Amino acid sequence: MAQGFAKKDFADPGYQDWTPTYANLTVGNGTVTARYIQIGTLVHVYWRMVLGSTSVIGTAPTFSMPVAAGTGVADNNQTLGRALMSEAGVGNWNGSVRMRAGDLFQVKADDASNTYARDADVTATVPLTWAADDVFSFIATYEAATSALIEMGANNDHGALSGLTDDDHSAYPAYGEWADWSPTLTNITIGNGTQFARYTQIGKTVHVWFHLTFGSSTSMDGSPSISLPVTANTSYPSTVHPLGSCILHEGGSTRKIGAVIMDDGNSQFDLFAQNANSTYAALSGITFSVPFTWGTNDVVAFTATYEAATAV
Repeated sequence: MAQGFAKKDFADPGYQDWTPTYANLTVGNGTVTARYIQIGTLVHVYWRMVLGSTSVIGTAPTFSMPVAAGTGVADNNQTLGRALMSEAGVGNWNGSVRMRAGDLFQVKADDASNTYARDADVTATVPLTWAADDVFSFIATYEAATSALIEMGANNDHGALSGLTDDDHSAYPAYGEWADWSPTLTNITIGNGTQFARYTQIGKTVHVWFHLTFGSSTSMDGSPSISLPVTANTSYPSTVHPLGSCILHEGGSTRKIGAVIMDDGNSQFDLFAQNANSTYAALSGITFSVPFTWGTNDVVAFTATYEAATAV
C-alpha cells in the first residue's frame, strides 16, 4: 500500500465558465458571469447578470445547467440554492433556485404577501420592474448524472495518483460522490410516502438534499426534524445557525418557503416555515396545519450544507 497520501495530492479541478441556454430571458447587451465547479458528482454554480438596455426578463425564466443532473427528483419542488434580485439604487429581493426537468434551473421570487411566505414566478415586473443596471444572480448546488474525475491515473480511477495500483486506489474516498442515507424522522411518519435522501462529503464539508412526497398514510406533527447523515462539528451554536432552505408544497397549490436550522444537539435538521405576517419574515414552527394542512401529494424538500466533526 502506498504511504503518505494527503488530501492536497488531489488536483484542484477549478471553476470553469459555462454558457447557459435561456428560456424567457434575453441577455441582449447585458453582462453575464456564469461559473461552475464539479468534484465527483458534486456541482456548484454561480450566475450573475447585470442587465443592459436591451436585456429582457420574461415570465418564469429558466437556465440550462452546466452538467446534466442526476436521476433524482426534478419536479420543481427540489430547492438547489438561493437568488438575489437587485434594483439599482433601490433595494434587494430574495428568491430560490429550483430543479426543473430537462436539466434546468428556475428562479422563483419570495412572496411575502400571505401569512406564510411562498414563491412567485419572476416576471418583467416581479419582484421588481427590470431595467438597465439591475442585477439578477443566484448560487446552486446539485448532484450530476456522471462523475468528473479529480485526477486521472493509468487506471482511470477516481482520485488516482500517478504510480498507484488498483489496490491503492480502492483505499481512497471517491470525493464528491453522492450516496443514499436513511435518516431518522421525528414528528414525521412516512407511511406510504416516497422519500429520497442523498449526501456527499468532501473533507469536512457535507452537502445534502432531501425530498418527501406524502402518501395517504404520511403524517406531519409539530416540530419536524431529520437526522444528519454525518456527525456535525460541535461548534455550531444552538438553534441559531441556518444550514439551508426548504420548500413546503401543498399538492396542486402553492409552494411555501422554509428554513433548515441545526438543532440544539448538533444531530438533526430542524425545519421551519417563514411567517410573513409582519414587517420582516420570521421563522414559525411547522405543525399538521402549518403552513397548511398536510395531505396526500404534499412535499417537503430541502438542501443544506454543514461542517462535519471529522474529515474524510
